[in-house]
Amino acid sequence: MSRQDWLDRLRERLPGRNAGASPGAGEAGGGARQALSRAATTVVERAGSIADAVSGAWLSLPLMVRQRLAAASALVALVALVGFVLIPAAPCWSPGGDRCPPSDDAIALVPADVGAYLHLNLDPATDQYELAATLARQFPEFAELATSALPLAADRRIDYERDVRPWSGGEVAVSFDTDGTELAPMLILEVADAAAAIEFAERALGPELATAEVNGITLITDSMGAAAALRAGFLLIGPESQVRRSVELPGSDSLAAAAAAQRPLGELPAERLAELYLSPELAGALAESEELAPLDAFVDAEASIGAAAALVVEEDAVRIAVRSVLDPGRSEDAPGFFGELPRFEPTLTSKVKGDALVYLGVGDPEAAAAALVGPAVATAPDVFDGLARFASRLERRDGVDLERDLLTLLPGEAALTVEPDEPPADGGSDAGETPGIVTPTGAPYLALLAKEVDSAAALDDLAALQEPIAGAVDSAGGREPRFRSSEVAGVEAQILPLSPVVDLTYATADDQLIVATSPVAVERYLADAEPLAAVAAFERATRSFDDELSLLLYVGFRDLLALGERLFLAEDPTYARYAVDLRGLEAAALAVTQSSSELRTDARVTVGEREGAE
Repeated sequence: MSRQDWLDRLRERLPGRNAGASPGAGEAGGGARQALSRAATTVVERAGSIADAVSGAWLSLPLMVRQRLAAASALVALVALVGFVLIPAAPCWSPGGDRCPPSDDAIALVPADVGAYLHLNLDPATDQYELAATLARQFPEFAELATSALPLAADRRIDYERDVRPWSGGEVAVSFDTDGTELAPMLILEVADAAAAIEFAERALGPELATAEVNGITLITDSMGAAAALRAGFLLIGPESQVRRSVELPGSDSLAAAAAAQRPLGELPAERLAELYLSPELAGALAESEELAPLDAFVDAEASIGAAAALVVEEDAVRIAVRSVLDPGRSEDAPGFFGELPRFEPTLTSKVKGDALVYLGVGDPEAAAAALVGPAVATAPDVFDGLARFASRLERRDGVDLERDLLTLLPGEAALTVEPDEPPADGGSDAGETPGIVTPTGAPYLALLAKEVDSAAALDDLAALQEPIAGAVDSAGGREPRFRSSEVAGVEAQILPLSPVVDLTYATADDQLIVATSPVAVERYLADAEPLAAVAAFERATRSFDDELSLLLYVGFRDLLALGERLFLAEDPTYARYAVDLRGLEAAALAVTQSSSELRTDARVTVGEREGAE
């Protein structure tokens, strides 16, 4: 087909040149089609002219040159295809693809009704192991604590590096079967050298060994009720009943085929060093344990149908992810600890200053108090004893209910913070010159920051509470406590001196309410300084967290630790052993999100250079 024939055929398909066009089209529509047709024709003709020129130039080249250029062009196209299309989309096992996350093959040897299952992949060729090994070298005391946990979990005296590493393939797992009220662990070790693994098993078992055949697999037993066997490339060692059951286990009855385990495990990060599965039955038993009951907040055993956790090692952090799949009906009938908290998008991190020691963000202070205060008082009664007495005295003397009369003023997002009692380092600092401001004490202060507050109504209600609150506190030096008004950074603040280091203060700015134990809180809030949201440590600690949360907690670990050392930690001999490692921790963050069908928890501890390390 000639270029002219091609042009003619294309013109026939242009708008306005179709013989089958509707005869009733208006003049405007016809004009538009004709204009489009002329423009398209011009473009096509110019494209054709360019094509003719290029074609002529190409044909004028010698045949050998054209062949070499064609081959080079094909090679460039192939490289571009591989580099920009195929490699990014390549399976992780293919050349050029990313290294695959290690698989969990041990889970196929674990019964579906197991109480708990812990799995680690210690293959040195995996990314997670490399990152963990680097971290272990930086934090040797923490590493020793972690490596000592495996023998404890397996209930056996095993040194992994000495006894297992030489013949292991890298996977290590422990299944915990329930035996009445006890957990009976079975160790599952991947085998690269079968003879060495059997030799290890014979040393690990007790005296008077015997052998038996089960489904064609040799079972080694001792006189103490323990056994070992090799199956599917793994050494099983533990109570005889468990080992025998795993040897006889059909794949359809394994934990690998159990939805209760696979659903929460499937929600965990794919790249992980270790994972833990917890059955609903064991989760319920742990929730009833006095020591472990606080952990139930992150599982919600009452509604959980399966929970799992992962340990993920990152280049500059360690992350723990917990996922609990919930039964929607049970979850809505009896919301768990975090189910009482409304979800919110944290925005007050842009108001709190970047050197805050602790930040706790919630979406509804009234709901948060109902969910958090009760368990907090039960967990640490001594800490909250003074507050409880103060609240009781207020209600008894004046009928004031702090939860009812104060928290109802706070309808939106709120943040509870612990901050240094000094102006922010890069913000405006006129605190010492501001009338009514006391000299900073050096002790951190506690502050509540709330937004979406009706400032006028809040000030009226708080003014009505001034006298009852002042009357409920103990007088200092024989003087009756009373609120006084002072201007702080251009706003009027109300201050009640309670002790040499505590001055109860409140003020409003726009739709924000600030209540704190120091007037410096008002100045810091209004200062033009870097906010927490922009601080690198906060960004690293909270990366990849959900946008909407039920609760967000951040701890500036390094600064808080330095404060603790000044106050009391430096005199603790136990702390001294781990001090160098602890000083290498930078910050920590915890995010929790609960819906009717899932409870998601993410915690991250970031690390920096270790101070004081040799």
